Amino acid sequence: MKTLDINTIAFQYLLKTESQKIENKFAEQTIQKIEFNQDKYLESQNSLLLQLYNLEEEDLYV
Repeated sequence: MKTLDINTIAFQYLLKTESQKIENKFAEQTIQKIEFNQDKYLESQNSLLLQLYNLEEEDLYV
């Protein structure tokens, strides 16, 4: 009976540690994906002021 209890405890420990590893891996991937999308978004955006300056340089702004 002791062997069964020890095996059960060991099995529960392994399940717990593996699930924590998997959760950490998904959390890291999510953070990386969010940062990547944020960087890409910021690079593609121009501020309104910058757009006005560009139009003024091209003499298109009235």
